[in-house]
Amino acid sequence: MPADRILVGGQGQSASAAARALVRASSYRTREPAAREVPGRKETRREAIVVEISVEGEKLVVRVLGMHAVWTLRKRIGVPLRNVTDIRVEPDVSLTKVRGIRVPGTFVPGLIVAGTYISRGQRAFYDVSRPPRAVAIELTGSMYDRMIVDVADAEETVRRVRAAMAALAR
Repeated sequence: MPADRILVGGQGQSASAAARALVRASSYRTREPAAREVPGRKETRREAIVVEISVEGEKLVVRVLGMHAVWTLRKRIGVPLRNVTDIRVEPDVSLTKVRGIRVPGTFVPGLIVAGTYISRGQRAFYDVSRPPRAVAIELTGSMYDRMIVDVADAEETVRRVRAAMAALAR
């Protein structure tokens, strides 16, 4: 059989004929749009959680979940809680502007900003695909000067971390 022929269903077809057959077969199924495309649709737990932020002892731990660990090339970041200077909800994060030099990470305009970015001597970690749920964490004396990530519940995350910061300050 020539090299440009593919065995499909017991018959040799050219590569272009096989591709057309696959397109025809796949066109019968409709793709369900992502959660962000359907107003009023509730997100599943799997869709909702991108990053988990927790306080373990005197450490703030950021866990990057699912495919976001691949896009950011990080699974876990731990920083001393005393190095956190501020945490706030940051719903105005742009998914279209470049943030500096990406080392390493992912940037798909309008979809995701993920990874480490260096700009003007500042080192920032981003993992944002849904800006309304973004949380900004300002740091000193750590690997990063700033972390901006989206979480399942931004308000609750900010409340929990601020309570832990206040408890540590006492």
